[in-house]
Amino acid sequence: MKIEQIEKFIKQNKISDFAITLFFTLITGIIALIINSTPEIPNISLIIVTAFILIIAPFYNRITFYLMIIVFTVMTVIFLDSSSADFTPALVRLFTFDIFLLVAGEGFINLSESRDESKKALASKTALLEVIVYFVQKVVDNKNIFDELPYVMQQIGQTSNVSRVYIFTVGEDGRGSYMSQRYEWTNGNTTVQIDNPELQKLYFTDAGFQRWLDLLNDEKNIRGNVSEFPDSEKPMLQSQEIKSLLISPIIAGEKLWGFIGFDECRIEREWNNNLVEILRLFANLLGSSINSTETSKKLLAHTKELEEANRLMVNRELRILELKNRISKLENPDAKPEKKAD
Repeated sequence: MKIEQIEKFIKQNKISDFAITLFFTLITGIIALIINSTPEIPNISLIIVTAFILIIAPFYNRITFYLMIIVFTVMTVIFLDSSSADFTPALVRLFTFDIFLLVAGEGFINLSESRDESKKALASKTALLEVIVYFVQKVVDNKNIFDELPYVMQQIGQTSNVSRVYIFTVGEDGRGSYMSQRYEWTNGNTTVQIDNPELQKLYFTDAGFQRWLDLLNDEKNIRGNVSEFPDSEKPMLQSQEIKSLLISPIIAGEKLWGFIGFDECRIEREWNNNLVEILRLFANLLGSSINSTETSKKLLAHTKELEEANRLMVNRELRILELKNRISKLENPDAKPEKKAD
C-alpha cells in the first residue's frame, strides 16, 4: 500500500491524531512484549522494531515517534535480568539502538514534512495561478478591472494566508511623490486601514520612505521583516501592526502607477519565492491592463475630438454655402440656388 493511499484512508475516515498515536504506541508495546520474552535482546528483534518504527515514520508526528521509542525501551528494560552478566551489554545495545532510531527517525520525519510542504506549496501556487487566470479572462472580456479587484484580492489573500492585501497609487505634485491607498482586503482579524487618513497622499520623503520610492522606480520588490527595516520606516508600519511585508511595483507603460502588497500582522514571515513570483506576475498584469485601459480612454477621447472637429468643419462649410446662396440670390434673384453637399 502506498503512502498516499494510507494518508487518503486516514483523511476519509477522519481518524484523529490521538487515535493514530495510541494505535502505534500499543503496537510498539505489543512488539516489545513479544520480542523480549527472553532475558536478552536478540539482534533480529532490534531489526524488527527498527523496520516497524521507521517504515511508518512518515505517518505520525514527533510526539508519537518519541512515545513509541519510550514504550519499547521501558518494556525492554523491564524484561532484562539485572543479575545477568549480559545486563550491561544489553543496556548499551538498547540505548545505542535508541540513538540510532532517533537519528534515522528524525530523518524520515523531516523527509515526510518536506514532502508535505512541497505539496502545500504546489497547491497554493496552483490556486494563485487560477485566480490570475480568472483576472486575465476578465481583462480579455473587456470587463472593468477595477470592479474585479476586490474579489481577486480576497482570493489571493486567503490563498496566501496573509493578514492584509492592498493597492496604493503613486502621484506627484510640486511637493514631491506621494502614495494613496485605494483598495484593501483583510483576513477579518486585522485592523482595516483603508479609512486611515495618514495613508492618503502620504509623501514618501516626508514620511521617511524615500528608500521605497527608489526601489519601486527601479521596478524592484520590497520585502522583509519590519524589525529589520530602517528606523525612519518603522513607526508608520508598526502603527499598523505590520510584522512583515512584501510589495511589488505596478508599472503602467513606463511609469510607476502604484504598488500592491501583502502584510503579515501575526508573526515575522519569510516570503517564499513562489509567492514573490506570483505577486510580481499579478502586479505586471495589472500594470499592463491599466496601461491598456488608459490608452483606450485616450484613443476614445482623441476620436471624439476628431469627430467634433469634423462636425464643426462640416457645419462651417454648410454655413459658407448657405451664405454664398444668399449673396447669389441678392445679386441675381432669378438664379437657382447651389445644391447643398451631402
